[in-house]
Amino acid sequence: MASTTLTTVAGIIPSIWAPDIERAREKASALVRSGILATPASVQQQLDAGGQVINLPYTNPLTGSSEVITTAGSMTPAAQTGDACIAPRLFRGKTFSWDDIVDWVRQPGESLPDAAVRTIGQWWAEDEQEILIAALTGFFATAGATTHTYDGTAATATASAIINAAQKLGDMRNRVTALVCHSKVAKDLEVVDAAVTALRPGETDTQLGDGDLFMNRIRVVQDDLCPITTGTPDTYHSYLFTAGSVAYGRATIPAEQAVEPFRAELASQSLLAVRGNIVIQLNGVNYAGAANPTNTTLETGASWAKKWPDKMIGVIQLNTQ
Repeated sequence: MASTTLTTVAGIIPSIWAPDIERAREKASALVRSGILATPASVQQQLDAGGQVINLPYTNPLTGSSEVITTAGSMTPAAQTGDACIAPRLFRGKTFSWDDIVDWVRQPGESLPDAAVRTIGQWWAEDEQEILIAALTGFFATAGATTHTYDGTAATATASAIINAAQKLGDMRNRVTALVCHSKVAKDLEVVDAAVTALRPGETDTQLGDGDLFMNRIRVVQDDLCPITTGTPDTYHSYLFTAGSVAYGRATIPAEQAVEPFRAELASQSLLAVRGNIVIQLNGVNYAGAANPTNTTLETGASWAKKWPDKMIGVIQLNTQ
């Protein structure tokens, strides 16, 4: 008698499920919608080519004043310099048991395969946010602790605190377009915006959902994984980003590796494994830790060093009550 496998029960065909899960991840990703993430062609090419690390090349800004042109001499060439930041390739995955899958909450009228695809896509999106926050924790532990951190711990989050934090980027401050923060910080900003909105005729909705705008230009991404330092009061760590300040990509891998149903016969259990290899790193920052790092390694200050000029690294940590 043929055994019942996850494939036969749920109709899991990797060549169909893998792209469907990828679309569900993109739809669920607040980081993608906010414009924080950018995927340069060179990053995608390197991901698809293999290797343990990704090179993020850059050219330094041109410097020096113009020269006066005369018939008596020639201009002095100015060197154009550049380098590359190193980003780790992250090999990540997760296995779910059949019992886990059948317990997933489905929308009314939604089939089990559709529920599984939607839920796995949401899980990947949340996992990528967790990875980014781990890398931010490491960067702000040392490299960005002073130059890219604004201390607003005297009060809760306000529009003024956001403006002052953005000023850390100098004349690049107006490029700040997104805020990743704990839901408590978003609530504090709702209170601020409610007071202002009350003065605007016809405007009543001040609730900040994922992707909503604060100050009419900063897109808010709420994530309760944002670090909290316990104290009296607690300190909430939020992050302001310029558009495209994080290099991102997912390698194109065979569908059979991205989504793999299998049977653990001795355990009488059907399983579904999902895999991906990813790069997600601040532009202008160099990774110096071990290959294929865990989130704990990403959270370590010694793993990170600045390579770009400060105001070109488009992230600021905002600390508030």
